[in-house]
Amino acid sequence: MPFLHPRAFAEIDLSAYRHNLRAIMKFIGPDASVAAVLKADAYGHSAKLLAPEAEAAGSKYVVVADTLEAIEVREAGVTIPVLILGKLIPGEWDSLAEYDLTPTIHSREELSLFENVAARRGARLKAHFKVNTGMNRLGLDYDEAFGVIEAATRGGRIEVEGIYSHFSSAESDEEYSRLQLERFTALRRMLSGAGIEPKYFHNSNSFGISRYGASGCNLVRPGLATYGCVPDLLSKSHGKEFELRPVLSLRSQIIHLRDVRKGASIGYDRTHVAGRDSVIATLSIGYHDGVPRSVSNVGSVLVLGERAPVVGLVTMDYTLVDVTDVEGVRTGDLATIIGVDGERSIGIRELAKTAGTIPYELTTRLGRRVARIPRGGASVRISKRSDAKSAG
Repeated sequence: MPFLHPRAFAEIDLSAYRHNLRAIMKFIGPDASVAAVLKADAYGHSAKLLAPEAEAAGSKYVVVADTLEAIEVREAGVTIPVLILGKLIPGEWDSLAEYDLTPTIHSREELSLFENVAARRGARLKAHFKVNTGMNRLGLDYDEAFGVIEAATRGGRIEVEGIYSHFSSAESDEEYSRLQLERFTALRRMLSGAGIEPKYFHNSNSFGISRYGASGCNLVRPGLATYGCVPDLLSKSHGKEFELRPVLSLRSQIIHLRDVRKGASIGYDRTHVAGRDSVIATLSIGYHDGVPRSVSNVGSVLVLGERAPVVGLVTMDYTLVDVTDVEGVRTGDLATIIGVDGERSIGIRELAKTAGTIPYELTTRLGRRVARIPRGGASVRISKRSDAKSAG
């Protein structure tokens, strides 16, 4: 059902997403390509909206977590390869050939299962092999990986198209990251010595890219960076040329205004008591929609270009804010939870810090009631009421 006036919505800036992908491509140079990470519904930004943009911007792959996500991006019209990072479970294998999906092999057992799929199909199928160099979550242990990959090559039913690993601490532990990289590089040398030369090697996530570029590989897997959640991730040491742009803005409508007398309590458990006569606005967005409950009484939103503090507990469907100092506020005005309003802004990292979490968690927890609205250009500025009327 179409939303004429959504109660809560996320603006998805398609031009910012394309800009970020191209900035990353320029940053890593011509010897490596981008595989755009679109798992968890593009980190909550809408894979259906962004998958075609990733392909148009020049990504060689799109990357998802499971088969359902992979089918979704295929049905969005994506024709480039789709890599599934996750470990497949029974029932997923037979969809691979039907939708031309590329799985990741994490174990000897999975290799046998995929070889059986290839045999039933009478086809040679592509796969990537994940190597555990220190994350200790999924993947072949690096000391067994050579044997498994060599066995796949000998078997002939599987094309070893790619081999990859994953930094566990690229942002925080350089020594450990270099150990992981050394292990991965050593495996590559062993494979090359045996005449095994996959088309792709990849290791770097967003923070890995910022520290090591393509880390000597020919493919990178940026996620957070593509969404501009850390605008200065690449520009900190390389200049404004590589500044990234936030893709998502989160907004809601004021649906009710209430005059509250000094001393009155507000919301569940009376966690806020008005210290003055106040005007309290009810926003039609709550923790089901992605506003963290942990910002209760400590967070703020933007209304008509002004900061308005969150008061009381954030509830499932509503958030209350104090708009006493916002001149001319009316029902129907927009509140910005993430984004720009006039000369002020609230970035995703600010909100994450206030909530005591990370940007990934905030965007991936946006509920289905939050309409994703694509914008072709820069995020709209909404401090003028005429803009607010047209934002839906």
